[in-house]
Amino acid sequence: MRERVVNTADETVRPEGTILRLSVTVLRTSDSILNNPRPYGRGYSLPVLRTLKDKGPTHACNGTSTKILFMIVHVGLCGFTMSMKDYARHFPVVEVQSTFYEPPRDEVMKKWRSVTQSLEYTMKVWQLVTHAANSPTYRRMKRPLGPNDEPGFFRDSPMVNEGWERSLECANLLSATAMLFQCPASFSPEPENVDRMRKFFERIDRPRARLLWEPRGTKWVAQRDLALSLCRDLDLVHVVDPFVTPPQPGHPVYWRLHGITGPRHTYTDNELHRLHRMLRDAADPDSTAYIMFNEMPRVGDAKRFSGILEAAGVRSPAGRV
Repeated sequence: MRERVVNTADETVRPEGTILRLSVTVLRTSDSILNNPRPYGRGYSLPVLRTLKDKGPTHACNGTSTKILFMIVHVGLCGFTMSMKDYARHFPVVEVQSTFYEPPRDEVMKKWRSVTQSLEYTMKVWQLVTHAANSPTYRRMKRPLGPNDEPGFFRDSPMVNEGWERSLECANLLSATAMLFQCPASFSPEPENVDRMRKFFERIDRPRARLLWEPRGTKWVAQRDLALSLCRDLDLVHVVDPFVTPPQPGHPVYWRLHGITGPRHTYTDNELHRLHRMLRDAADPDSTAYIMFNEMPRVGDAKRFSGILEAAGVRSPAGRV
């Protein structure tokens, strides 16, 4: 996080004579938020107004002291959906999907890493950890499940343990900065499921990567407070689609956009501007924000959203905050 104190007497703030609005400025920088010194390519710096609670030099405005905290925003896709070299020219981060269905061979992931050295990787944890045996997603796994296998729902079983260990190997090969546990709607907020989840995260060795959790389904939307409590207790990032689950202000942002009307949905310009406003209002300036598009028209939508961020800023791409 880079921080600058400014006078906010007007809607426009003017640090060092440069006009900035409460929007987004383009930034090229290295980020260490996820404990990885590798440069992540193009990002955006989102100014967020916060009331000053600390001591030190301040600028008062109408009796109120404020500061602007600049939070890094990365826009990416869930899956490449284009050649890796082209992808890295447009986006700084990608979320790997194949690790969820059936992890690729080590050689494949090493090749990805060598071709896209400047790209940041996040990844989905193998479905053996999160999805029960009756999930239709297992149709895409070449290795069939046995009749006595007990995958999914964070069970304390050999299958779940295998899924987690292989996911850790994938994360190491990709130098992944985050690992996503995406749970199906069938993993409902029942006491048994909550207990399994707590025990799983209490018994595993924590990796270097951040751990993300995306609970799906209307029951978890209604039980948002429970989901937030679990994330706080288990040191997880609560992953949401902000058009479905209202984001909690001040929490780390890793949003996955699945399409308002379904996977074929194309976001309108008004919806993308609304996304920008939601990000600004919910932003946690102490961590990098990730906006990941996951619907079928995601390439075009992510590029348009990146354009909205650029259009809102007034500083050069090489500018530093």
